[in-house]
Amino acid sequence: MPGVKVARSSYYAWREGEAARRARQAADDALANEITVVHIASRHTYGVPRIHAELRRLGRRVNRKRVARVMRERDIRGVTRRKRRSLTRPDAKAKPAPDLIGRDFHAERPGTRLVGDITCLPTAEGWLYCGLVKLRSGLRWINLWGSAAGQVRNLASCPSM
Repeated sequence: MPGVKVARSSYYAWREGEAARRARQAADDALANEITVVHIASRHTYGVPRIHAELRRLGRRVNRKRVARVMRERDIRGVTRRKRRSLTRPDAKAKPAPDLIGRDFHAERPGTRLVGDITCLPTAEGWLYCGLVKLRSGLRWINLWGSAAGQVRNLASCPSM
């Protein structure tokens, strides 16, 4: 071969390996079909470790790194969980809020002692803040909700059951 500075034996070795490369590509395509079936069955949530485990459970012996390579080449990805982060960052210098009722929740008359709680839930549209206040007299519940930090609205007020 004029103009190419490659050893003749290397050229022939490359040419003889073409059949092996085609066979490997066909095997990778078959594996990709199996991976796609498992991935769809998992509602597109499984990543490499779970797909590899599922293939092993189904009797398909395959290397985890090969599964990772085939998934990467075909852009098949699982869902990754986001790192949880704390929403409350207390000020080290701030004084704690005073306990005005001294942990005594017994109410002498209706509407004098309130009990409440708030929680944050991650959703696809962002954080949802849900709160609940119960009048200790047992007369009604007040449900609070909001969709942004510091934004809590009165959603409904209904009699307790």
